[in-house]
Amino acid sequence: MVVTYILIAIAIFIVLTETVKMIVRRTLGVSKRKIKPFRPYRINDRHGSIIIWIRLTAAFIGLFVFPLASLLSNIHFLYYFISLIVTYSIIELLTTAHFEYWHSNTPRRAFVTLSEAGMILLAGILFFVFNVPESLAEYKD
Repeated sequence: MVVTYILIAIAIFIVLTETVKMIVRRTLGVSKRKIKPFRPYRINDRHGSIIIWIRLTAAFIGLFVFPLASLLSNIHFLYYFISLIVTYSIIELLTTAHFEYWHSNTPRRAFVTLSEAGMILLAGILFFVFNVPESLAEYKD
């Protein structure tokens, strides 16, 4: 039952995010990014290397720092996990937006990336405002 609500919330979030990106793309007259499957979106080599370092740092923090912090404090692990995902996503999207604006042929595409970062930030804020881990604890089967 709880999994169903979570999946519905994720589906609604994806639909809202894609709708906002589509509206921003059409307003600014920017075409959709052409990305190959399982290939990171890179503007230039410097952007690619910075994104790799961001991913490695997030992986290190996710594997070592957050589990240790969760064990040493009485805060639920989901708070650390979601804050890591939101922080990582926003840092990566802001880096991509910076490189799109200053180093690409279509600087208006950076606003689409910024709208995506805003939607992820909004989802993270709503997660903390509605106290989701405590709400999920009530529905244990």
